[in-house]
Amino acid sequence: MVNARSSTEANAHPLSGYNSALTVVNLLDELDWVVGGYGRPTPQFLYSLNTFVESFVLSDAIFVTFTDAMHLNLAAPLFPEGRPIVDTLVREKMLRVIVEGPEHLQEDIGTVIYIFETASGETLDSDKTWYREYRENVDKGMLRRILPLYPIGKMPAESTALLVLGGAPDHCNHAICIFKRDLRKFISSILGLSQASQFHPALPLYAASIQLEFFKSTTPSVELYHRLAEIYQVKVEDLLRHRGYTVIPIPPLTSILLSRCRARDQLPNELLKLRSEFAELREAGRKHEERLAKASTLGEQFDAIEEFNEFWEVLSKKLDRRSKRLVYRFWDIVKEADPLKWFTTTVDRIIERDQEKFILNRYKSLLDAWNLAKEAPAIQHQLGDIARLFGAPIKQSEWNNYVRFAKEIDREIFPHGRD
Repeated sequence: MVNARSSTEANAHPLSGYNSALTVVNLLDELDWVVGGYGRPTPQFLYSLNTFVESFVLSDAIFVTFTDAMHLNLAAPLFPEGRPIVDTLVREKMLRVIVEGPEHLQEDIGTVIYIFETASGETLDSDKTWYREYRENVDKGMLRRILPLYPIGKMPAESTALLVLGGAPDHCNHAICIFKRDLRKFISSILGLSQASQFHPALPLYAASIQLEFFKSTTPSVELYHRLAEIYQVKVEDLLRHRGYTVIPIPPLTSILLSRCRARDQLPNELLKLRSEFAELREAGRKHEERLAKASTLGEQFDAIEEFNEFWEVLSKKLDRRSKRLVYRFWDIVKEADPLKWFTTTVDRIIERDQEKFILNRYKSLLDAWNLAKEAPAIQHQLGDIARLFGAPIKQSEWNNYVRFAKEIDREIFPHGRD
């Protein structure tokens, strides 16, 4: 059980640390729904699985917001045989809760699905009877409304549903409600946390276009880079070279995972083995982020980036099989009250106000949606393993829709084509 009620618990953390992923509850619900044997696989699931596997293996921890952690507990009745993905994260102490994060609920009052009282003088933490009775008695049909079943052609959706525990009418103590969350605002806020920190976004397919729009909206103009180059006495080409999207080679982690499993219930244990095998990649990401953060000059940051690129180039030559992962780099001015909006202020005014301000190169690792769609024979092996493990193939019509969607996303990222 995820303890989401107290920020003093060990799994509640501020925005700190290196090499961590930031995800949303819909992705975890989607994974547990299929991996737990409750639903059939879809292209959205395969995308989420690849996103999660890469984050699980390459990140030190995975964060969710406080309300998302609450939702994970309240959604338990939908998974009577357990939640293989969330249970693994909790057991391995990888799931962390952001103490204060964005929520963006659309309503002041949600749809009440369960009302209960606690014993006199007892709190929700001390009296767990309510939780056991809730799991046994809540209307499972009502709970199904929280599942993220968004057709690819209707992405991004306007809202998503989640469970929230809160106050109830005067005649009782508590109620569990389904609230709608403004999806665009929430995902943008999640990306804002990621952009201004060391988090790497691990988001479902429905967030892909929102993610691209966000990165595009937070890209400074070339003119500002020229002014920064003058101020910091570096070549503007060096600043421009270390921004935007690039592709790095990684082992085909999801393909390896699926091929090793004889049954779907082996996925969690094989996932842990995979994470152990690739500890070196995780350490490389952590060291790179730490070196960038602690660099005292732009020259040291350039050196760190070159070292990072060389590491992946050497790794690529060692791999018999490889996949691809997107890296999005950008320059951030630290110590700014609103680091996401620094480019809306003139650079001269920023420097004049605080001479100690410094630009920091940050990067975000993302799933390469187009690589997943077109990389044969790897994707054919994944699709075959999905059908074998889950007893049902992904429908061809659904896969064709995904391929078209992924191609559109790739055109947004690389409008002039890939090198």
